[in-house]
Amino acid sequence: MHIVFLNKAEAFSNVIILNSPNDSELIKSLIPDEGSFSMISYLVLLKIFDEYKDHYYKYSGPLLSALFNSFINTEKEYQREIILSIIHKVLRSLSWADGVEDAIVSKSLDDVFHSLMALLVATLQTFPRIHFRLRTQALKVYIY
Repeated sequence: MHIVFLNKAEAFSNVIILNSPNDSELIKSLIPDEGSFSMISYLVLLKIFDEYKDHYYKYSGPLLSALFNSFINTEKEYQREIILSIIHKVLRSLSWADGVEDAIVSKSLDDVFHSLMALLVATLQTFPRIHFRLRTQALKVYIY
């Protein structure tokens, strides 16, 4: 049952990506004005930063801020895991610019870096015996 849902969701995310008028409009449509992302937005973002990361890194600044706010406002652990996975992929999309185009890294991370690091440390320090998958995702992002 889950495999069928994931295949349909992946197909739907491909349709959204391929039929968007331009990149900027696609990213704007995925970032909520307030509150949490929809599940399809998560899936589309995962797809984008898996397959098209070389092209979408320029939207990482506003996206990281929105993901950070969504992480804080979401209480469901599985959604937090997905958010951390997307944050990890967004940071990986910026890795090429580190030491080469520091202005891009600075522009993308200046607003959210310290808050994000504090959040990751707090996630790693709380409840050491529960929330293992969430803590694993947090550790991946923190180490990267």
